[in-house]
Amino acid sequence: MKNFRPSLCLLFLCSLNISVNAAVIGISNGTFDGQIPSNTGVAFAIDGWFEENTDSNNYSEWLHRSDTDMGVNASTVLGFSNQNGYVYSHIGTYTADEIVTISGDILQRAQLGSINNGFNLQLLSGAFPSAADGTALAVTLLATHVFGRADLETLGIGAASGSTAYSVPFSVSLNSGTTGTDGSALWLRITRPAAGGEVFLDNLVAVSAPEPSVAFLGGGGLLALILYRRRQRE
Repeated sequence: MKNFRPSLCLLFLCSLNISVNAAVIGISNGTFDGQIPSNTGVAFAIDGWFEENTDSNNYSEWLHRSDTDMGVNASTVLGFSNQNGYVYSHIGTYTADEIVTISGDILQRAQLGSINNGFNLQLLSGAFPSAADGTALAVTLLATHVFGRADLETLGIGAASGSTAYSVPFSVSLNSGTTGTDGSALWLRITRPAAGGEVFLDNLVAVSAPEPSVAFLGGGGLLALILYRRRQRE
């Protein structure tokens, strides 16, 4: 019986850790390299993502075959033209107060002659069985991070580039909050706040971490378990 209590406590902590970290399964296609459009081409069927607008005469989101104009050799990247629009992808299930970190690279073409207006990263939750290309995502908005023009310029990208290629890494953390329904689908949406210029993204990754209070609870429980075992040995 002496060994049963700590074993049970350890099992509880493990289950707590699994439930916190298993909510985000990640981005199924964050590198976009599985598809190879022409160097100047547009592709509307982006694997792993749904596009809000597929009208070829008024498109926003597309795939660009980068060569050396971004300082990236032979890589397919997600691009947004100077139209408003967005893409979205299912990245897991909702858990309240979960910290979701989105990272990747922001790129800009060397020949771009105008300042772009940035992009937004958004977390949303809710069942949406009608998700499809050409269908707007209609679920609960949880959190938004805005990369405005000034933010991109601070990173060293976003201003008129002349003949210089830009590529900078980014990483932002969003809290899922408490307005979602536990177990419902978790979505990542990337949208343009306003028309103007172009922006390109690549190597996108989504990972989760416990909300600080939950992490503290788990750490405190583990410490208590260690002290309990020491006393049992003594």
